Amino acid sequence: MLSRDYTTEASRYVFIIHFHRAYRVSDE
Repeated sequence: MLSRDYTTEASRYVFIIHFHRAYRVSDE
């Protein structure tokens, strides 16, 4: 259970970073 929750949190964090990075590049 804990492992599953950890994976979800990690995926969410990676998704946010990827989205933020793409947004920044688009702005530039």
